[in-house]
Amino acid sequence: MAGYLALLAHVARAQAAAYGARAAPAVDGAALDAARDHGMPPLGAISHRRHPAWREDLRAILLAVQDEHRDLAVASSLLKARDAALEDAADRLLAGVSGDDEAAEAPFVGAALQVYFTRLAATLPVACLARVDVPAVCPACATRPVASVVRIAAEGPNLRYLVCALCHVEWNLPRIKCSSCGKEAGLQYFSLRPQSGQTVSDAWLAEACDDCKSYLKILHEERDPALDPVADDLASLALDVLVDERGYRRSGPNLLLHPGSE
Repeated sequence: MAGYLALLAHVARAQAAAYGARAAPAVDGAALDAARDHGMPPLGAISHRRHPAWREDLRAILLAVQDEHRDLAVASSLLKARDAALEDAADRLLAGVSGDDEAAEAPFVGAALQVYFTRLAATLPVACLARVDVPAVCPACATRPVASVVRIAAEGPNLRYLVCALCHVEWNLPRIKCSSCGKEAGLQYFSLRPQSGQTVSDAWLAEACDDCKSYLKILHEERDPALDPVADDLASLALDVLVDERGYRRSGPNLLLHPGSE
């Protein structure tokens, strides 16, 4: 996967540049009030009316990646796509129904949506991010987490936070509790064992629930202070294969990887 991960490194650098290139569009105050009154995420990913700025983020990312990968056909195709087609692709990705024929374009659309929603989430008042009725979804945009991270906490016990796959908001969930169904019993932890000549991080574990048969990776900042939930999730795909072979399904997406239907 060296080539794929190298490409995504360029995508991540392009994301950082795009993030700083534009200001977040204003979030409707009435929508914020309604979300707070009803205990709903204020930027519900599927219901939110996206500003066209997200397409500017997409095109900026594609152009930056093209500078490094001039023969990348999917970048050329997306740059020529009509606005309506891009919006449809974003709708399908956020709804989790992208087809296998969209596997090549999904990471770029996902990267742009991450920039757009992360920029928006950073403008939200803290009062808008109260815990929602379903603890397994992001309190800002209602997206599932990409992973959970046990953060280093100098003032007390290390706490576990779920990390949104879309807007990167983090919210606390106690450890030894399934991040999908909330059950506290029947959890198992899987890790990779290094083969000869390989290095495997002991910061990565897969937390699998025997009750709902789902899993999500849990990363330990104390073991790797430089960890990144999205990048390290991609770098540990062998762990996904291991847990999938044992009959567990992944509970949250990584928008920079289309998993396929098989």
